[in-house]
Amino acid sequence: MTDSYPIWKKVDNVKFKYSPQKNNQVFVKEFKFGLLSLQLKKGNIGFIWNYGLCVFFYRIYLCLFLLLRSNLNEDAYFKDFIHVIESSSEVAEELGTIKLCYVRDSSKCNRPKIQGSGYKFCQILGMAPQEKENDGSFRKVWAEKIIHYLNNEIKWKYKNIFNFKADNTRTLENKVCSSLDKCLLDEVIGGFVDTYLFDDIQKIKESNKVMMALFGNEENLDIEENIL
Repeated sequence: MTDSYPIWKKVDNVKFKYSPQKNNQVFVKEFKFGLLSLQLKKGNIGFIWNYGLCVFFYRIYLCLFLLLRSNLNEDAYFKDFIHVIESSSEVAEELGTIKLCYVRDSSKCNRPKIQGSGYKFCQILGMAPQEKENDGSFRKVWAEKIIHYLNNEIKWKYKNIFNFKADNTRTLENKVCSSLDKCLLDEVIGGFVDTYLFDDIQKIKESNKVMMALFGNEENLDIEENIL
């Protein structure tokens, strides 16, 4: 009996399925005074074109796999989420978010950090209660709560998945060591201090410990009159 094989489709006639899936990555970081920063970064954008040819004796298998890695130095798309938390104080309160603002370039430079696309990096801010400051478990729970909302409550035009990636909090002797001028622009620092920290600005200026927690860069200490 003569062996026979099924007639395979011609490769040119195979229709590939394009299925984009954005696996975005979430990073959390804590600064002095319990300030929490959440940044949503582009992760992998993967799509597969896959077809197989198999002949029994030759065992021919052809597979084309294409994986594009997006730049982790780019913000993920989360405009739909921004609209929700800016229009609903109830959702913002439930998630523990207090503000959306630009990421500062560095403590030495009072300007927003720029993405490769030319847009400014954004961050979602929260604040840990005093009893939960420098608590890695609390940071993770806070981040996961927002991630759950992103993945389950927002209707994205294209499938958008967010996963917790890392806690980038810097500590020294088990204490958070990142000052506010490593996170916030000068104009945001002033508003944050006035709203969430102290009523008496003069007392702040008289405390070296507090001032160093606000401004890690000495140049900012010299111009604090313009900031606070």
